[in-house]
Amino acid sequence: MLLERVKPKTIFGKLFLYTIAIFLFSFFLTYYGTSYLLKDSLEDNFRKKAEAETELLTSYIQSLIKNYNYTEIYSLVNQTINRDPDVVGVEVKELSSDLISIKLIGNLKQCRDNFLEPCYYTVEKNIKTSIPIKVIVFFSTENLVDLVQSVRKTLISLLVFLFLFSELAIFIVMRDAENTVSKVVEAIDRWREGGIEKLKNENWSFEIKKIVSEVVEMYTELQREREIDYKLLLFTGEILNMIPLINDEEEFLKKTTLLIKTVFKLKEVKLCKEKQDCKGERILTTSNFSIVIPGKSIPDTVLKTLGNIILGALKVLQEKREREELLFGTVKAIANAIDATSPWTKDHSEKVAEISVEIARALNLDEETVEKIRLGALLHDIGKLGIPPDILNKPERLTPEEYEIVKEHPVWGYRILKPIKAFSEIIPIVLYHHERCNGSGYPYGLKCNQIPLPAKIVAVADVIEAMTAKRPYKKPYPLKEVFEYLKSEAGRLFSPEVVEAALKKAEEIEEIISGRGGGI
Repeated sequence: MLLERVKPKTIFGKLFLYTIAIFLFSFFLTYYGTSYLLKDSLEDNFRKKAEAETELLTSYIQSLIKNYNYTEIYSLVNQTINRDPDVVGVEVKELSSDLISIKLIGNLKQCRDNFLEPCYYTVEKNIKTSIPIKVIVFFSTENLVDLVQSVRKTLISLLVFLFLFSELAIFIVMRDAENTVSKVVEAIDRWREGGIEKLKNENWSFEIKKIVSEVVEMYTELQREREIDYKLLLFTGEILNMIPLINDEEEFLKKTTLLIKTVFKLKEVKLCKEKQDCKGERILTTSNFSIVIPGKSIPDTVLKTLGNIILGALKVLQEKREREELLFGTVKAIANAIDATSPWTKDHSEKVAEISVEIARALNLDEETVEKIRLGALLHDIGKLGIPPDILNKPERLTPEEYEIVKEHPVWGYRILKPIKAFSEIIPIVLYHHERCNGSGYPYGLKCNQIPLPAKIVAVADVIEAMTAKRPYKKPYPLKEVFEYLKSEAGRLFSPEVVEAALKKAEEIEEIISGRGGGI
């Protein structure tokens, strides 16, 4: 009976031949076309993933460097390699020197045009610090190649299964009624062409309709969870970016409130003080503030996750602020010790720091850079600890030989600070604050475009304080004459943009020089 049905003249026979032909065509198409069809999308996703992971690793490394937590970098790199099987190497370079180098690439060659063969792909990111740092991550495509092979095998297995299943289904359906085959084929065609919406609107039988309903419900739930996961990931990334830039808790929570409103597309999210009348669902309560979301627009589980993220960020923010306050107090004490080496330089470093901050803000530098300049200015003369006291305290003008000894204090400062990782980003200020635009400065005779901007700022502030201060061998110059001198030497000795910024802050600098400033 089966042989009768397989005859080419019968409907079943024609369908049987058609399915064989389709199977063979699909088999060759699947076997040879899998790599071609998947190549672009897989390579693109692989590159995006590599870029994103390198960017994330770089941001973590940058955060550790900014927080002077160098000991955790090696651990972070190892965790990255162990967590992601695609990562087979990480290098962290300072200029041309390797800080960290871990490579597990074996005999893999570097990827050229084809990622669907075993090779390694590299992504490089730079961390902008006073001494450039480069992060290089090596990604193996072996898993990508295995994925393509797995997809090919899966598709072929699925193809074989579908072929056998279709033949069995056709036989069973044809045995009852040949017209049932047409309905099943039509239903399958509509499934492929219609997507979820057409699937929901189709008039299925009771059994099929129930299955379709469950599939649609599952798909909708997966989409909703995916959207929430994406929003939480986006929110967490923005929070991590905010932490290095903000010290004030209220400012941080204000921006966090706006971020929640933006990411979750809410009409109203507000920040209020704990003692005020805060109505709604509180997702975060601190000692002074609460973030309030009216209604039930965000599920309870998501609210709890958001609260944990924010509380964790606030804890990091507090620890960061405490570390910065401790560091600043230490630096200020060192600055006072430096100025105490000579009876003529009392408060010199503090005033130079105050003037430097005013100039930096006139140049619209970000607060993080301003704080680095403040610390660098406080420590700019730390190298004088290496100069003999009888030279520093000499009431008359120095001899040329003595002046040459004094000119060594920037290098002494570099030697003192170099072993201290916390001061690595302010070392250029200490080392270059006596360099001049025409190359006449010391210790290296750098030209204007070779001198870092923070060092140029401290150089001008140092000159202003020194010229307006009273010394045994000279009288103080009026600030107006000092500004005239700076203008005449702008472009030759001093950076023109720094001089112009100082002139804009003339009133504030006058208060600092006269002792009326707010201090640091």
